[in-house]
Amino acid sequence: MSSYFLANFVVGTSLRNHGYLDFLFPLLAKNPPGQRDHPLPLAFAATAMIAFAARQKVPELLPRAEATYLKALESTFQAIGDPGRARDDSTLACVTLLTTFEVFYRPSQSVVPAITARSVGENCGDEPYADKMHFVQQLRPSRPSHQRAEGFGSHLDGAVALLKMRGKDLFQTAVGRKIFIILRSLLVSRSICYATPLEPEMYNLTGAFDQEPTQRRFAELSLRAADVRVAVEALLGGWGPGQPTRAEPSREEVESVLRGADVLEADYVEHMRSLPIAWKAMTVRYMTHADGTIMSGIPYVGRVDAYIDMFICYILNWARAARLYIRNAALRCCAWLVGPRGDYRDTAEYAAAHILCTDLIGDIVSSVPYVFGAARLGQNPTGVAPGANYQPPSLAGVFVMWPVFAAASSDFASEEQRTFLKRTLQYISEDIGIGQAAILTKYDLRTPSMPIAFTRMKQFQQLGKALHGVAPESIAARSTMASGLSDDVNPSSTLVSSPPDHHPRGVPLRFPDQQQDLQ
Repeated sequence: MSSYFLANFVVGTSLRNHGYLDFLFPLLAKNPPGQRDHPLPLAFAATAMIAFAARQKVPELLPRAEATYLKALESTFQAIGDPGRARDDSTLACVTLLTTFEVFYRPSQSVVPAITARSVGENCGDEPYADKMHFVQQLRPSRPSHQRAEGFGSHLDGAVALLKMRGKDLFQTAVGRKIFIILRSLLVSRSICYATPLEPEMYNLTGAFDQEPTQRRFAELSLRAADVRVAVEALLGGWGPGQPTRAEPSREEVESVLRGADVLEADYVEHMRSLPIAWKAMTVRYMTHADGTIMSGIPYVGRVDAYIDMFICYILNWARAARLYIRNAALRCCAWLVGPRGDYRDTAEYAAAHILCTDLIGDIVSSVPYVFGAARLGQNPTGVAPGANYQPPSLAGVFVMWPVFAAASSDFASEEQRTFLKRTLQYISEDIGIGQAAILTKYDLRTPSMPIAFTRMKQFQQLGKALHGVAPESIAARSTMASGLSDDVNPSSTLVSSPPDHHPRGVPLRFPDQQQDLQ
């Protein structure tokens, strides 16, 4: 099991030798698996067991993995309670591994506890360390991850508290720098997907972190994308039953968020154009109906893009997903400005977003065959698709899962693309064994049309009129991903459906100081 986990998550397998959790090598050398008095070997064993059990279909290992997880959790709490150990790289590594455990975790009737910000203690004042740490008393169980895709979020909150405690000292070791990159990507991803505000410390640490320029720029843009996502949610409100009602925003506030989204997209365009050749996708072939299936029998028709390594594919796909969410935010602002009596789909902004998002989704879709092996082997005379027998590392599913979900949820995905992307999520869930993907397969969202419909419904209610073609609030509200419930909105209604084909497609967005088209 340890060998399986090392091969799938730790050892670098790309041309650039990127290992995702390769910071574990020096830490495990000091505290090898088998030790029972240190949290790191326990966290490693628990995560290795659940990853192996999920991929190799060994359900009898799951109770053992969960029991080991709980031991690792208790041992990690003890480490956090010690001022010296709390600031050690191995403690932060434990929380990172426990977060990875949650990615694989599948249905169980027990509630799995978690490291939380409260359990770490966020008060960094002058009080004695022991006074500001109340770990055992403040332990709160997280919601089971099989009920909510962000069940791992409480571990991330605990990691943020540790990052704040460490500050720039974290960058003094190669292990600390690597852990920061991983945790930052997880935190930004959660913020973009769930509109969870980022701690100011994340911006400060990113500014102080010396990183390769291309990656640093992607990190800066992703932080801004999270800001836009959070801003539009705070301004126009969430669209779930538990979301608080806020005062109607001013036109100036909405226009400000829209301008910010447009400027950010322009910066993304500029950065993508300036990428080195090693960061570019390469179209290596086109698959037709005559080709075999991929990913355990999933048919694919279209272009296949390859990348110099999985790491670059991961970064680019997350940038594409972020840009989809940015356009969602911009169109929500546009629809609000048009008002309930107008149709935002008749605007130049919508037409430009249609072109941009169609391209972004196409790029995500064409990367999936590469991720799962279809671009790795040459033509096979037996009729079996290239890569059909290739077993991708579990990390491939983790890397591509959220971008695939973002594309599948977009109004601008074709039905063929949506079907392929949803089957990809199923494959990641059932064949790769990623528990989070099992949750994502249950959602049938359409963005931005669903949140726009919810906002327009509230606008009509303020006008004292019924909104024709949209479900009542008690039903429409339950469509939100943020609620953790199943989707009940009828996607065939006028205002929550995918964009009609008759709307204009050729009007480019105009960004400040940039007149080139978005392609």
